[in-house]
Amino acid sequence: MRKFGSDIVVDLLRAYGIDRVAMNPGASYRGLHDSLVNYGDWRPGLIVCTNEKIVVNVAHGFAKVTGEPMVAIVHDVVGLMQGTMGVYTAYADREPVIVLGGTGPMATGLRRPHIEWVHTALTQGELVRGFVKWDDQPFDVEGIADGFARGYQIATTQPRGPIYLCYDLGLQEAELDEEPSLAVHRTRPQFPAEAAAVEEIAELLVSAEQPVIVAGRVGRRPEAVDHLATLAELVAAPVVDLDWRFNLPNTHPLHFRTGAPLDGADAVLALDVADLYGAITAGDGHDGARRRRPRADARLVEVRLDLLEGSGWLPLHQKYQPVDVSLLADTALLLPALVEAVRRRGAGAPADDRRRVWSARHDDDRARSITAAREGWDAVPISTARFAVELEHALEGVDYVLAGSTLAGWTRRLWSFTRWGQHFGRPLGTATQIGTSMGVALAHADAEPIVVAIQPDGDLLFDPGALWTIAANGWPMLIVMFNNRSYYNDVEHQLAVARRRGRDESRAHVGMDLGSPAPDFAAAAAAFGLRSFGQITDPGELQPLLRQAALHVAHTREPALVDVIAQYR
Repeated sequence: MRKFGSDIVVDLLRAYGIDRVAMNPGASYRGLHDSLVNYGDWRPGLIVCTNEKIVVNVAHGFAKVTGEPMVAIVHDVVGLMQGTMGVYTAYADREPVIVLGGTGPMATGLRRPHIEWVHTALTQGELVRGFVKWDDQPFDVEGIADGFARGYQIATTQPRGPIYLCYDLGLQEAELDEEPSLAVHRTRPQFPAEAAAVEEIAELLVSAEQPVIVAGRVGRRPEAVDHLATLAELVAAPVVDLDWRFNLPNTHPLHFRTGAPLDGADAVLALDVADLYGAITAGDGHDGARRRRPRADARLVEVRLDLLEGSGWLPLHQKYQPVDVSLLADTALLLPALVEAVRRRGAGAPADDRRRVWSARHDDDRARSITAAREGWDAVPISTARFAVELEHALEGVDYVLAGSTLAGWTRRLWSFTRWGQHFGRPLGTATQIGTSMGVALAHADAEPIVVAIQPDGDLLFDPGALWTIAANGWPMLIVMFNNRSYYNDVEHQLAVARRRGRDESRAHVGMDLGSPAPDFAAAAAAFGLRSFGQITDPGELQPLLRQAALHVAHTREPALVDVIAQYR
C-alpha cells in the first residue's frame, strides 16, 4: 500500500489514542484530510465546524471534561488567524489542545500562483507563539513523529496548554520510501510536594486561629476534590471557591462562593490560584482601589504549577503577591500527603468550634440567596434568579451537566452541585461559550447526562453557525438562551464611568443593546434543524416549557434550544 507523509500524522493520532478531530475545511491540509477519511477512515470522529474559533473551542471544552487533548485542525494563515481567539482562551484556561495546521508548499516551485503564496507564512507558528506552550514546523517525516511526541508531552504536562504543529503541504503529500519509527511515549513529569514543605503547611493550618483555603483550579483533577474536602473538614477551614473548576460541592458546609471568610484570616492556603492578589483583596472592580482582607500579619502559602510556564506576551500570573511560602507542586499529589500530615497532628477543640461557626454562615448565605431570589419573582422581563430556580426545577429527575453561563452567578447560589463533573467552572469570555459547551457535549455524546448550556445571546451572535454543527452531530444538548438583548457587561462599565464623571447614566446602553431588531433564536435554531421552544416572555410559562424541552432532549437524545427573554442581571 502506498503511504504518504500525512498518513504518519494519522498513525500518530491512533497511537496516542486521539479519536476526535474538529476541523473547518482548507486546502493547505488536503493531504491530511485525505489521510483522515481514506487512510484512517476517521469519519465517525470528524467534527465539522463553521469557523476555526469554534474548532479550537470544541477541543478546549472536550479537554475540560476528559483531561485529554483532541485535535483541532485550522487552514494555513487565514484559518489560524480565525482560530487565534480559541487558542488564546485555551491557553488562558490552562487546557491542552493539539492544534494542527497546514502551510505552503514551502518549496516555491510547487506552489500554485497567488493563493499559495499569500497563504504561506515564515514561520506560521509566530502568529500564536505568545500564547501556546510550544509550536513546531517539521521539515522531514522523522520530524513529524518527533514533534508530535514532544508536543503531546508538553501540552499534557502541568500547567497544561495548547500547542501548534504546522505541516508543509509538500511534506504531507510526499510519498514515503520507508516509514519512520513511531515509538509512543505518553509519560508526563510528576510534581509531588517536598515532605518538609508538607509538614510546614500542616503545622500552619493546625495552629492557626482562622485558617482559610482558597481554591482556583484544584478540580482540574477529580480526585483532588475529595482530598480538599477532607482537608477543610480536618482543620475546619472555609474554602473560598474561585470557581475556575469544580473545586468543592457548593452544598458542603465549608464551601463559600465569596471572599468574606478571608476577613481577619491569620493563615491562607492558596491552591492553584493564578491571581492571589485579586483573591485576598476586595474592591468594586472599576476604580482599581482594593483593600486586603486577611490580617496584616497573616501567613500566606501558595501551591501552584503555573509558575513553571509563562508568556511575556500575556501576564497570566497577574499582579505579584508576596507570600511566606511558595511551593511548586501538583495539588492533586500534595493534598493527600497534607491530609495525612494534619491527621498526625490533630486539630482539637478549636477546630470543632470553627466548624460550627462556618457551617452556620454557609447555611445563612444559602438562605439569604433563596430570599433574594424571590424579589421581583413575577417581573417582566423574567428575573435571572427566577430563571435559575425554574430551570433547576425543570431538570428534576434528569441527569445533566451544566455548561456555559451561570445566570449572573445565580446557579452557584441556588443550585446543588454535589459531584465533580456536574459543571466545569465559571464561563469564559464572550465569543467562547457556545464552542466550549459543544466540546463538553462531545465528551458526553455517549454518556447518560444531557448537557445544559446556558447560552448568552451576545455570545451566540458571534458564532450562530455552531447550531449547524450541534444539529449535524445530534448531541444531547439543551441550549437555554439567556437572552437579555444586550452586551450588558459593558453597560455596567459605562454606568460606572458616567457616574464617576457626573454624566448622564441613562445613555450607558447606547451601542450596547441588541433589541432593535431583536434576534429570534428559536427561529434560528429551527432553521438549523434543532427542536426549538419560545421565545418565552411570560414568567408563568417558563418552567413548563423548560421541562418540556429538558424531557425532549433526555428522551430523544437530540438537541433543542429554548429562547428565554430575561433581565440584564
